[in-house]
This record gives sequence, structure tokens and C-alpha cells, in this order.
Amino acid sequence: MAGPIGIAAGAAGVLTYKLYDAYRESNSLKDVSTDVAEKMIKQHESNIELIDSLDGLRNKSKLTNDEFVKYLDLQTRLENESNADAIALIKDEMNILQEKSGLSNDELQQMVDLNNEVTQTIPESTKEITEQGNRVADTTNKLRDYNDELRGLAIRELEEKLQNSLSNEQLLRKQIKDEQVELNRLVTNEEKMREVVRDLANQTIDSKIEQLKLEEERLNSAIINDGLQGDALNKANEELELTRVIISMLEEGEGTLRESLAHQIKTVDEQRELINGKKEQLEQTELIAQKLADQFLAEVNITAEKGRGIQAINEEIKRVEDLKKKLDDKFAGQQKNSEAYREQNDDLNTQLQRLEDAKEKVNSINELAGKTVYGKEIYLEARPTLDKFESMVGRSIGKRVNLHASGPAVAPLYAKGTPQSGHPGGPAIVGDGGGRELIQTPRGVTFLSPSTDTLIPDLPKGSHVIPHRETVRMLKSAPKYARGTKDWKNLVDHRRFKNNEFMTLLAINAKNNETMVEIPTQSSNRNNNDRSKELLEATLEQNELLRLILAKDNNTYIDGRSLGGDLEPIISEIQQRKKRVRDQFA
Repeated sequence: MAGPIGIAAGAAGVLTYKLYDAYRESNSLKDVSTDVAEKMIKQHESNIELIDSLDGLRNKSKLTNDEFVKYLDLQTRLENESNADAIALIKDEMNILQEKSGLSNDELQQMVDLNNEVTQTIPESTKEITEQGNRVADTTNKLRDYNDELRGLAIRELEEKLQNSLSNEQLLRKQIKDEQVELNRLVTNEEKMREVVRDLANQTIDSKIEQLKLEEERLNSAIINDGLQGDALNKANEELELTRVIISMLEEGEGTLRESLAHQIKTVDEQRELINGKKEQLEQTELIAQKLADQFLAEVNITAEKGRGIQAINEEIKRVEDLKKKLDDKFAGQQKNSEAYREQNDDLNTQLQRLEDAKEKVNSINELAGKTVYGKEIYLEARPTLDKFESMVGRSIGKRVNLHASGPAVAPLYAKGTPQSGHPGGPAIVGDGGGRELIQTPRGVTFLSPSTDTLIPDLPKGSHVIPHRETVRMLKSAPKYARGTKDWKNLVDHRRFKNNEFMTLLAINAKNNETMVEIPTQSSNRNNNDRSKELLEATLEQNELLRLILAKDNNTYIDGRSLGGDLEPIISEIQQRKKRVRDQFA
């Protein structure tokens, strides 16, 4: 049988293997390093300065493209020429071109150097290669396009790492939970050993051993006779095993116990470091999401502090909208048909669209990164009764509030839709998926949520929330009646008001609204009730038909092999080009 030191060493060995297993498991986590993306972003920012400098000298220079090409080749020939007469002729030609350019010698040489640096830094930017093998950079607009592609690759890289980080979260949380259980066990063992060491200050080792043996008998009896099960049985077994180990240590001497305690303290510290390391890995999601949001803002030339991206975009949107208003005031009446107005208006509209696109992207990142409604402005609807809930759809009373909370969420969020079983009943957050969401109660009533985070305090059990994107797809495929249905005018023909089902429906609806529609009729109340009942049944049938239409599969099915054959050369070219760029930064 192993002695106490052997037992302690064995426990250390188990921990060592455990730590190694945790390390090996952590290695199975997906890569979330943003080094490649950050290199791309840094290069993109450097390229902007480079392109701006080259553009400034190009605009200042009076040389044509062909003349600049000639100057590059003359410079190459001069570097390789050894004949004095030939060198003199080359210099004369270069001086003529330099004088024509309107640039100083230093400026023209800087323009050459910038051209060479651009073509080396952005391989795809070479417009042509001269007879002497010199590369000539493309137009400034093309250079900016190539550079924007680099930022696009960086964004794609960040998006991949964000998805990896989100994928890692579940595994990391499980690991942290398991490691915390182990930490709790180790801390319990440490506290027990500390307690024994403290007791030895007031009693002999022999008396402490005798006391621990009595505790051993009690624990053993409880395990055998008390019918312990589950966690209680596991806990009793762990206490029994620890008690036996401590008895063995004391039989070896107090020094063995103190040595083991020192080792246990170190083990606890290592376990805490392991858990803290995993918690830091969990924070990667927020960090990557912030970097990605910063790039979406940079695409519209906005920089903002953390958490103020949407606010900064809204401020810029307002600024552009004010410019549009001033433009409309400046070009009144027929002046709006002028080319000057159309150009400026189109430019402002383009800016607004880019800002709206950036706003949507940042919002989607916030959603993807698991942002909660805490600290957001949401609409809190007045609590209706269950019966009134469905009849009051579309007439919600709202109060704008700020919710601040800690702990679990106040209500489930359904940005990705409800589970198969539906909503469990009670409060629910809807409209948090980026826009309006279709909601259907168990009774079949279907309605749209507001386009912002909205708390419904008592959504009926079994209700379903359809995600925003799916809602948009379904609504796009539904019939549109902005101009009414066919022959709608016949319904409101004054000659048909009497005994008209449509007008009866308006009258019924008016009971819950301020506007009253009175329809004169000579029919009895009984006839009216029968007609109302029939009309309501017909309305419910129409609602069911609408539900079936919305649920219809509206996907477009394409022959993948045929389409793939047409797209394969294009996709391959793009992939190869992006791979070359990415390999530069790997």
C-alpha cells in the first residue's frame, strides 16, 4: 500500500493529467486570433496615406501617363548604363520631362517612389508593365477600390473569428463550470487540512488521529446504513476518502500534513488561474465584435468610442438629412429638375444609404454578440387582459423607459424566433431582431410587433414569434393591397350601404374605437346578430387563409450544377486573388 507521500503524489499526478487534459481540450477550441485581420487593417490605413500622397502629386504633375512611363524607363536605363554619352542623352530627356511635369526633382522622384511602393504593397494595383519591367500604378479610384477590398478581407477575417468565438463560448462555459466544481472540491480539501493543522496546536497527533477515526466510522456507517443517494452519497464518499488520507498523513507525522497542505494551496491557485484564463477567452467575443463594428463605422468615415457607434451614425444621418433639406430649399420648384440638383441629391442619398447599411451591420453585430436589452430604450406596453390582448393588437399604448437590471433577463428574447413548443407564457421581448416580427397567438391571431425592442408583459402561452428576416421574406411574398382589392369601390357605393357586410364590419370594429360608424338598417336585432356572426366567421376564415399564404414555401430552386458551372471560373479567380492577399499577412 502506498504511503501518505505516495497518496499525495498520486493526487498531484491526477491533477497534472487533469490540467493537461484541460489544455488539450482548450486546444480543440477554434482559432479566435485577430492578428491577420489587424495586420490587414493596419496595411489598409497605411495604404490610404500612400494613395493620397500619390494622388496629390499626380494631380500636380502635367505629365501624361505615357510620359510618366517613359520617365520610369529612362531612370531604369540610367541605372544600368555605363557609356558616358548615353548617360548624357538619357539625363537630357529626363530633364525635359521633369521641366514639363511642373514638379521639382524631389517631387518627381517622390512620385516615382510612391508609384513603386503602391505597386509592391497592392499587387493587384499594377495597370501596366513597361518595356524596362517597371510597374505603373492604376488610376487613383482603382487604387482605392483595391484598398477597400483589403479592408473587406479584414472584415471577413473578423467575421470568421467572431463566429469561432461564439462557437467556443458553449465549450468554454462548460469547461468553466466543470473546473469550478473541481475548484470547490479542492478548496474544501484545503480548508479541512487547515482545520486539522490548527487543531494540532491544542491537541496531540494521537488524539487527533483517534478523533478522525471516529469520524471515519461515522461516515462509513452513514454510507452503508442511511441509504444515501446522488450528490449526498458522492459528498459522503469524498469526505470519507479525504479523512482516510489525512489519517495516513498524520501517521507519517505532522510534517507530511503541512507539506501536503502547501501543495494543496498551490493546486488551488493553479485551478483559479485556469478558470480565469478561460473567462478571459470568453471576453474575446466582445473584443472581436467591437473591432468588427469599428470597421463597419470606418467604411462610412466614422470613429466612435465603445458603445457609441449607433449614436454616432444617427448623428451623421441627421446631418445628411439636414443637408438634403437645405438642398431642397435652395432648389425650389422646377430647379429640382436641373442636373446640379440631381447630382447633389443622388450623392446625399448614397451617403444616407451607406449610413443605414452601416447601422444595420453594427446592430447585427450587437445582436450576434449577445447584447441584452439592459440599458437600451425599449417600449413597455400597458398590460392587457388575455381577452383584450388579441382584440387590442395594433392599438398598443407605449411608454418609453430605460430598464436597468442585474441577474437573469427580465423576459426571454426571441430575435431568433421561439422554440418548437412556443412561448411558455408571461413576459416576452419582441422586435429585437432588427425590425418588425410576426407574432401568432394559440388562437390564430397574427400581428406585427413594433420595429424596436418591445416588452409584452403577458404574451399567451404557446404563442410563436417569427424572426425579423423571415418575417420580411414572408411579407414580401404576400399580396399587396395598397390600392385596394379588385372592385373595392363597390363596397363603399352609397347605394349599397344598407345591409352591406363590409359596413357592418366597420360598425362592429367601431365599438372599440373613438370613430363610430352608424349604418341605418330596418333589419331586426336578431338578423343583425346572425349577420355579424357570419361575418366574423368569414373574417376568421380569411385570417386562416392569410396564415397559410404566409407559411407557403417561397424559395426559388435553381439547378446547382448548372449555376455552379457558370460561376466556378469567376469564384475561382476571386478566391485565388484573395488568397494571395491573405497569404501576405499570414
